[in-house]
Amino acid sequence: MVFTSSLAVVAAASVLLLASPAPRPSLRIGVTFSVADGAAFKARGAGFAAIAEEADAIWRPHGVSVRAVSLLDPAPPEAVDVRIAVLLVARFDRPTTPSSPGLGAIVFQGRDGFEPALRIAVESVEALLRDCKINGRPITEWPAGIANAVRSRALGRVLAHELGHYLVGLPVHRSGGLMRTGFDGRALASPDRGDFRLDAIDLPRLRARVSQLLQGAALARVAHLPG
Repeated sequence: MVFTSSLAVVAAASVLLLASPAPRPSLRIGVTFSVADGAAFKARGAGFAAIAEEADAIWRPHGVSVRAVSLLDPAPPEAVDVRIAVLLVARFDRPTTPSSPGLGAIVFQGRDGFEPALRIAVESVEALLRDCKINGRPITEWPAGIANAVRSRALGRVLAHELGHYLVGLPVHRSGGLMRTGFDGRALASPDRGDFRLDAIDLPRLRARVSQLLQGAALARVAHLPG
């Protein structure tokens, strides 16, 4: 089973009510990052851990934790239920719409979509952030620490959105909230996470999906026990 979904660069202003936390136990997601040639990501200064921490802040109220893990860690580690690979690219070869490139995309593959592949277009995210200014100065002129923190925040929010397709099992978008069609630079950079709340209509799907993933993780651990 394979299907794809992309996050387009469009503005939206819907704000949804804060969703109730998903029941425990929480699902623990380990994200492994890699960088494609030409992405120029390392020069940006945003760290993998900081990107994952922003996604974690968005998903933790729903009982899902997100953290960066090393590609060298054994699979599956006891501290992680699901491992997801994230490839950072410069831009996508094809625009999501005729006028706008995409920010992120996810492909569901493997049995029951348990092995997703996720991509984030770092140069496209950076282009949106150029519209954000502090005292009239663009991000390229900000102090390095502030600029890198905002880059990590923006990339983490794109990651959180794409993870939403996986966690809710939703290949389409909503009219507002975390799973809406797209975000502008202001929303990606803002300290306020109000634009990234999960729509309450998706909570039942999330709970069912979390249960399914936890069961799959438990079976995988049993399969890896010494015989």
